[in-house]
Amino acid sequence: MNWLLVALFGYVGLQLLVGLAVTSRVKSESDYLIAGRKLGPTLVVFSMFATWFGAESCIGASGAVYEQGLSGARADPLGYAACLFLLGAVFAVPLWRLKLTTLGDLFAWRYGPNVERLAVLLMVPTSILWAAAQIRAFGQVVATSSGLELQIAIALSAGVVILYTAVGGLLADAVTDVLQGGTLVVGLVVLAIAVFATGDASGMKASAWMGLPPQSSVFGRILVSRRHAFTMPSDPAV
Repeated sequence: MNWLLVALFGYVGLQLLVGLAVTSRVKSESDYLIAGRKLGPTLVVFSMFATWFGAESCIGASGAVYEQGLSGARADPLGYAACLFLLGAVFAVPLWRLKLTTLGDLFAWRYGPNVERLAVLLMVPTSILWAAAQIRAFGQVVATSSGLELQIAIALSAGVVILYTAVGGLLADAVTDVLQGGTLVVGLVVLAIAVFATGDASGMKASAWMGLPPQSSVFGRILVSRRHAFTMPSDPAV
């Protein structure tokens, strides 16, 4: 029996069950769209962490840093983190006081409905692309671990996420983010211990800081191969 596969599908199934379990707390449109404005700091922190620094950072950004040195982190995670801190320090409180539901509402309140529609038309495609990147990385992990075709793994991954989000709204998404963020942190800690225990960390550090070719480290080659699999699919339709 492939215990890795069992653990993977158990983890995915647990996310689905947790997401569906919180649906009883969704009583209104506000609960569904913005979790009733009652997430609290723990859920907000884990949700932001799991959303912005999830699969793309672990698979894509890590390989970029290995190949290019620290310059590979200028967008993800350094640029993204700077934007989040700026948003929290400058914009979060005023936006909270306005009691808006979406960013489109901000443009409608300040500039009118026509600007709101334009803003939404610009924001929706970028949100779809961002979600697609995360779903594809999720599918990549499932495909690699299970032997399924990549397209099938992506479809299954998307189905799970769409199901618990459609049923439980933002609250289901935030609660499952706690599970995902915690798993990610534990996995990165275990991975770091494994890398240093095998003595492969010296080659990784040299390449990350000096921009050396990835051939000096076995683990680095794994990072680069995973990044290429994530960023350059062989099937253009994916």
